[in-house]
Amino acid sequence: MGINKKAFFFILCSLFAASLAGIIVLFCKSVRSLALIVVTAALIVALAVLLIKSFLREASAKMKAIAIPAASVICAVTLFFTVIVGIAPLIIFPANHSSYEYETLSKMAQEEDSRVVAVNAGGFNGWRLKASSVAEGEARPVVLFFMGNGMNSSRTALMFYKDNDKHYAGFSDVSDIVFIDYPGYGINDGVPADDSLREMALAAYDEVASWSTTSEVISFGYSIGTGPATYLASERDVAGLILWAPYANSYDIYNNIMNIFHGPIKLMVRYQMDSYKYIRNVNCPVMIFASDSDELIPFQSSRDLFANAGSSSADFVTVSGLSHGDFLLEDMVLEDSIDFIKKLVSDI
Repeated sequence: MGINKKAFFFILCSLFAASLAGIIVLFCKSVRSLALIVVTAALIVALAVLLIKSFLREASAKMKAIAIPAASVICAVTLFFTVIVGIAPLIIFPANHSSYEYETLSKMAQEEDSRVVAVNAGGFNGWRLKASSVAEGEARPVVLFFMGNGMNSSRTALMFYKDNDKHYAGFSDVSDIVFIDYPGYGINDGVPADDSLREMALAAYDEVASWSTTSEVISFGYSIGTGPATYLASERDVAGLILWAPYANSYDIYNNIMNIFHGPIKLMVRYQMDSYKYIRNVNCPVMIFASDSDELIPFQSSRDLFANAGSSSADFVTVSGLSHGDFLLEDMVLEDSIDFIKKLVSDI
């Protein structure tokens, strides 16, 4: 195939790829970013290979034998890491919204004497469940719950509120509990990232701390939410910190998905949340729960976080045999967390 035929073939492939990307962008919003990343990277690499071949057309056979394979490897590696950098945030932050749960809670919030209240913290939306055993207007602690990456405030708040088995009743017994959506989640604008999650954590604290009924704030994080929860506890005066399946740093999360992010390749990690640094500045009581069989957050990462805890009253609880998604259903984790909150409340 001559160079003109190659160019013509490349143009046809480019037009086909662009058309396919356009269809995906128009009709498949959930994979829009991924489609654009993959197609753009592939086209750039294909163009680079074509230009290299054109440049080497008059070169010697020996130079071609060296240059073309080397250039192909470089392009393949470039494509691989471009896709990895683009895909990782989509995996870590699958932004979502639950319309039914949102509408259900919105109706509840309009009822007289409802325990459900819509919250807006500096532009970040979510829900507040008022304490069931505290009279209206009386002071009570507020638990700020930073959720896992696949959760959203509406579904989680409704789950806690309409818990038929009473697993979660203790969390809103003597304290309010607040769920705020991450940027890009629920009805929030923005993009979920390290900076925006830290901003959201501080905004959430500043909002609940301004309420006249708030006596203290307790920071509570699960999975990806343990990062902003720990950051908040290092930056604001909180009464306690509860962490379920926490990570010491973002590299541990990335390497658990694909163990390649070491040395210079660490630069590919776009989500930077160094919890092990934040926890050194946490002075309140801390309780950490981690599973030695967690498939998403390495147990050693949780141990490393605990090793850096600055609080003299930090506790580490190992829950054997628990998968990552089962923390919300494990009786021991729930009961110990509720007891921890009630002890904090009694000490205030």
